[in-house]
Amino acid sequence: MKRYTLVLLALFFSGSLLSQTYVSGGIYSNATWTKANSPYIVTDNIVVFPDVVLTIEPGVEVRFADGKTIEIRQAYLNAIGTAIDSIFFTSNSTQPYPGIYYGLWLNGSSFTSNLSSSFKYCKFKYAEKALFEYTASNYHLYLRNSVFVHNINAFYGYMAVVLIDSCSFTHNNLAIKYLHLSKIDHSIVSWNQTGIDMVNDWNCISNSVIEYNSTFGIRLSVSDTIKNCHIRNNVKGIASSDNNSSSNNVITGNYIEYNDIGLELKSGDNHVSCNELCFNYIYSVYIINENNINISNNHWCSTDSATLAGVIYDGYDNILLGLVNYLPFAGTWCNLNLDVNNNTFPESPFVNIYPNPACQYATIEFEKSMGTKCFVIYNLLGTEIQRFDNISGSSITFDRGKLSDGIYYYSLSEGNEIVGKGSFILE
Repeated sequence: MKRYTLVLLALFFSGSLLSQTYVSGGIYSNATWTKANSPYIVTDNIVVFPDVVLTIEPGVEVRFADGKTIEIRQAYLNAIGTAIDSIFFTSNSTQPYPGIYYGLWLNGSSFTSNLSSSFKYCKFKYAEKALFEYTASNYHLYLRNSVFVHNINAFYGYMAVVLIDSCSFTHNNLAIKYLHLSKIDHSIVSWNQTGIDMVNDWNCISNSVIEYNSTFGIRLSVSDTIKNCHIRNNVKGIASSDNNSSSNNVITGNYIEYNDIGLELKSGDNHVSCNELCFNYIYSVYIINENNINISNNHWCSTDSATLAGVIYDGYDNILLGLVNYLPFAGTWCNLNLDVNNNTFPESPFVNIYPNPACQYATIEFEKSMGTKCFVIYNLLGTEIQRFDNISGSSITFDRGKLSDGIYYYSLSEGNEIVGKGSFILE
């Protein structure tokens, strides 16, 4: 009896220093996972049963055993963190890798009432499908100020109406697939193998940065809108679907530059205007079938016909293809004025800056697993204003000196690879 009491006391005192909660099985009534009992270790699959609400408090860590999932079965999940106290969904392994656990399954496919789940200031790492949505079109999903990194599939949808606002998708095999009647705004999709694959129709991407994706930045479906975005440094900036006509899309007000191929089109029914199509390495526009394409009223950084012929691949290069009409050029009424330039981006998953906004000093923290780093700060014009080379520790202090108030951007490099970008405010 005395020995048993000593074991309980040891568990009690060790728990007070480092509490953790093991969870598995069914959740049959409303539940709240608290920071005080964090981390929550998912040792086996969990099902949140119909009509039940699972609430996750700011600062909670949810760690998954290998291959495990949480299924939200016709139920509700609200994971609302804060800017200084995020919620983490990650692996419990000491040697995690993308796909080591399954992820969160939002299963509302047979439910008739309106359902919704919300995520804000959450971070998702190492899942096979960080968020897998298999629901009906009356399901609403809200993702705000959240970070997806090192997942096989960051978001894999089906029919829900999804709002993605101020989120970051970096270093995933696939960032976003299957959207329907959904909107992505003020977000970053960068350094993924594949960027955004619409598949379904009537989506809108606005005021976002789509860059450094290995396959394509965005692949169109039908009746999608792409506006006021920076689409750059991808193999294909905007690609056409393999499975449908990729027609009736609106592509306007974007910078499409420094991609291998800027814009791939196969339908003449798209509205493409007021974009800057410049500095793409192979072609700015690439036609893939016999349809003639009208893309008048765009900026090309040149008005020379010979120069433009060299950056357009159409029937003049292959008689099986249609022809591109690029005249007239965009007039002064078509000046680009991207909202993306005037807003802060979501934080890099490897960087935490506080306070933000900052007055005189700010602490910049880095993920502890990183090696030697380089941190560079830029003004709104993209001019480098301060550089920190060969950072070996996990944090630095930034002194603004005489810098004026405003938004500043940063890049973080490890070795020769840029691993994060973001912004902060001085006031």
